[in-house]
Amino acid sequence: MVSTGKGNRTEQRRRYKKKYPEKVKKYKKRSYAKLRFEILTHYSEGTLKCKSCQDSHIEFLEIDHINGGGNKHKEEIKTLFYVWLKRNNFPEGYQVLCSNCNMKKVKDISKSKGVGGTIEQQKYYKRNLSLRQDLFSHYMTDGKMKCSCPGCSVDDPDLLCMDHKNNDGAEHRESLGIKNKKGNKGNLMYMWIKRNNYPPDFRILCFNCNKSLGGYGYCPHENNFSIFKFLKN
Repeated sequence: MVSTGKGNRTEQRRRYKKKYPEKVKKYKKRSYAKLRFEILTHYSEGTLKCKSCQDSHIEFLEIDHINGGGNKHKEEIKTLFYVWLKRNNFPEGYQVLCSNCNMKKVKDISKSKGVGGTIEQQKYYKRNLSLRQDLFSHYMTDGKMKCSCPGCSVDDPDLLCMDHKNNDGAEHRESLGIKNKKGNKGNLMYMWIKRNNYPPDFRILCFNCNKSLGGYGYCPHENNFSIFKFLKN
């Protein structure tokens, strides 16, 4: 039986991926960066920026579900979210926010439940707030509860989080069995930090700096990274 052209191409791609894994990885990374740039530019109406604070650093920006339900939706579509948006012709109901503003939106909802929700929701909110303040007080920068990234002045507790200095958070969470658990993985890690007497391998970052350092290995506060270099990287 003669192989079809499609079958031959599939086999050729498989061999190429096996022979040049680093080239394939770099190509995928570059392609995803270009797709992300296209999606973010579309949903910010041609000008790359956060709708709330106007921050234009692409490293910080992300797509927000305006009416909520983002995590559930991403589980349902079973593909990369940005790919889904393009395949579905850029549907309405989405906006561009930076990680800080997106998290602020989430925290505001948590606050409303912490004040006017059920008794259990109020207790959970108070425990979470107390835990975060405890850790932030221990890991202060220059005596202040603020983001430790040079050039960043964010000091709103709602926009701060704990960061693994060595950029090994995923591996650490996996080793502790936290990575695949449902619920608030951040809280589980915060409790681990407190139980283990505040190890020195952590620091405070805002969600923007955390996103950039974790995803790209640098922060634009330290390195004015060109969007053109970003797309070619």
